[in-house]
Amino acid sequence: MVTLTESIIAEFLLKYGERGKAVIKAALEVSQEYRDSGRWDLGHFDFKGLVRKLEELGIHYNPSRLLRIMERDYGIIETSYRSGSQRWFTFSDMEAIKKVLKSLENSTNFLIDDPEVFALELQVKALRVDNIYEKVRDMSSKPKLTSADKEFLKKTVFEDLPLIAKVLKETYRYDGLFDEFKYRATNLLRLLNKLIREVPEKTKSLSDTLSKESSALPTKLRRAPQ
Repeated sequence: MVTLTESIIAEFLLKYGERGKAVIKAALEVSQEYRDSGRWDLGHFDFKGLVRKLEELGIHYNPSRLLRIMERDYGIIETSYRSGSQRWFTFSDMEAIKKVLKSLENSTNFLIDDPEVFALELQVKALRVDNIYEKVRDMSSKPKLTSADKEFLKKTVFEDLPLIAKVLKETYRYDGLFDEFKYRATNLLRLLNKLIREVPEKTKSLSDTLSKESSALPTKLRRAPQ
């Protein structure tokens, strides 16, 4: 199954094409060289080493802009060390990058279809809306939510929901495509809305419940044992 990280990497490669692919592959090669020589103390690769590797590959290009986009917009890399003369980076998920590159290189129909649709398909798969929907549906049928339920609900609303809403909005641009995702994601939003409204009732503390039950008992039974 495609992960969200892999879909983000694929989206970057689709948008920036061969130049983006060349920069990432060169960075991976530099990283491997440094790893073999024990130079991973500051990061996976540095700017100077990347420029050197690109030139070795016959690519005379300043990768500063793409590195900035990879870090700021996609989170594929992050700065691990910076000084007046050096800048080092680490990959957020090196194995995911290698997996996506291998997948795209082995794909016989890569870029034949609409690249934006291709990227959107990956995002839809990565969101795993079906799994979230089933969990939320089960929670809706419970008379009371557990601590684990509440943590899952919090994560869903603040982490998953913004991504789902963004992708759902994008799918509306394509009539006749992503219909199953649109249906399930829309139902998930409605179900979450209903569940959130019911949360106060479903999360009453155990002490409140016990207090009510205790007050209903005869006075003699409510006395603590001596």
